[in-house]
This record gives sequence, C-alpha cells and structure tokens, in this order.
Amino acid sequence: MARLRAVVDEVTNVYNMGATAFCLFADGDRSREAWPLGDALFQVAARAVNNDRAGRQQSIRELAAQWQAAW
Repeated sequence: MARLRAVVDEVTNVYNMGATAFCLFADGDRSREAWPLGDALFQVAARAVNNDRAGRQQSIRELAAQWQAAW
C-alpha cells in the first residue's frame, strides 16, 4: 500500500520486484493456485510483497539469492 511521503528505498524495490513477478507469472493474481512456478518460488515472491516491510527481504540481493536458491 502506498503512503504519502513514504521513503522509496530498497525494501520498496523488493516489493515492486515481487509484485512484478506476480504480474509476469500469475497475471497479477497473488494466490498460490494461480502461481505456476512451484511452492518455493511462490514463498519467495509472497515474502517480497508482505504488507509488513520487516517481513520482506531487506535487499534486492537477498531477494535474488532466495529466488536463485528456490529455482
């Protein structure tokens, strides 16, 4: 959820990358049923779009490492 005057930082970029993954691979649907790439990659993408910033990967590097490990 966007907030007025919120800082755009690396954690915001992690969210954007996760949202992009759902758009590319599941037509924007964030449900497990719509996700075609398996549970491990779903868990990585779902964590990236966590509403709680602290629950997301804290860097693009961390997101990429988890994505590669799940691949």
